[in-house]
Amino acid sequence: MNQQKSYKFSYLGNYVINALFAAACLAIYWTGSDLPDLRHWSEMGVCCMGVWMLLSLWSRAFIAADDYCGKRVLDTRTTRALTCLLLIAEILILMNPLTGSMYYLTAATALTGVWVVTAIVALVTGRLVRNNNDQTISA
Repeated sequence: MNQQKSYKFSYLGNYVINALFAAACLAIYWTGSDLPDLRHWSEMGVCCMGVWMLLSLWSRAFIAADDYCGKRVLDTRTTRALTCLLLIAEILILMNPLTGSMYYLTAATALTGVWVVTAIVALVTGRLVRNNNDQTISA
């Protein structure tokens, strides 16, 4: 039976960077701040880092191969689910400046909140981060 590979622990950096850009965008939108340069950079960060995160998910760069020596790995299924959920939230964030509709902003805020809670629960319960030697090998 084919074993699914886990992701390297360093993939968590993508979540941190994307979540910070998303939080910056949402804070600027909800406060109504007149910071066009900061808003532009945070929107570009959401767009570019979101695409980078998606491409990294299916590339080989973050897949923990058999020779991976790191102490921790990320669960494949949970990592993919959290990545897709964050990408949907980021798409909704980017829809607000395109359409000017508050519906997208409200949905993006709610979905980002759900993502934060889900990520914290996954971290606390051990569903996301595992020890590298906990992987089961199928014959």
